[in-house]
Amino acid sequence: MDGRLALRTLIVGTSPEAGRLVEILRAPGSGFLPLGYAQTSDTAAKASANSLPVLGAIDELDRLVREQAADCLFVASTGITLEEMAQVSQTARQEGTELRVLANLPQTLTSRLSLLKVGPAIALALKPVRLSGRQAAIKRAFDLVAAAAALALSLPLWAVIALAIRLDSPGPVFFSQERVTKDGRIFRMHKFRTMRTGIDPALDTTRPFFKLQSDPRLTRVGAFLRRFSLDELPQFWNVITGEMSIVGPRPLPVDQVAANAELLTPRHAVPAGLTGWWQTNGRSKVTPEEALRLDLFYIENWSLTLDLYIVLRTFGAVLGRQGAY
Repeated sequence: MDGRLALRTLIVGTSPEAGRLVEILRAPGSGFLPLGYAQTSDTAAKASANSLPVLGAIDELDRLVREQAADCLFVASTGITLEEMAQVSQTARQEGTELRVLANLPQTLTSRLSLLKVGPAIALALKPVRLSGRQAAIKRAFDLVAAAAALALSLPLWAVIALAIRLDSPGPVFFSQERVTKDGRIFRMHKFRTMRTGIDPALDTTRPFFKLQSDPRLTRVGAFLRRFSLDELPQFWNVITGEMSIVGPRPLPVDQVAANAELLTPRHAVPAGLTGWWQTNGRSKVTPEEALRLDLFYIENWSLTLDLYIVLRTFGAVLGRQGAY
């Protein structure tokens, strides 16, 4: 968004959180133009060095709003007292500015949030991410019905794929590998083979979300299968056996998880999936850091509605072939 159309914004607070907030608001298209900081009573707090000045104290906030022609007051929630928050709210009302408060939470769907009055304070209430027994039964029933239907409809295609694989390169039709699913449980995930056998280049496959854009091991048929995600068809059997779900974080190989246990273990709070949130947001084009962030977003916001949304978006992602390799 052009700076002339952005909200001229005063940052209330000088904590490290306030510094991070400025970096977020400076991102292109955020809709905000950070002007500087208003110091709260937590005088020990220092914002990160990002060249914005401390324009004054919170007691001078009304004057700062007028001098800076501010449209918005954005509060960093750490380092501000309840009394100061009331003062900021009063200034925003009297000066006619917008008031926003940064919720120091991971990315969360608004459907999980509600406001809760606790004495004189207002708190954000975050609904827990868990499926009831009935919801879990519905999810499992959906998995079974969808996987069984997909297997039945795709079986004629399996014969064509198997023949193409055997004619293209020597080796088995299927590829099986130990992967990790919910609670760290290990299972054997099945795919159609897409790579040549006997080729073992010096690659560090323990890197999180390891995948090569131009893999020398890939066969001609394998490249086609991956482009349209046809190599994943045998995983519908993994769904039927309960080792995977239709939707969830993609299961990673055991060696990757073992080498990056602290980083990757949070992904195993839910069952591994045939498709997932990062598969519908760029597939293999996203960086490992972004893939992990997207997986954690899914876990933080897990619901049957989100699952259905991901399934619908998967069709577009597969047909669009973006990030498929």
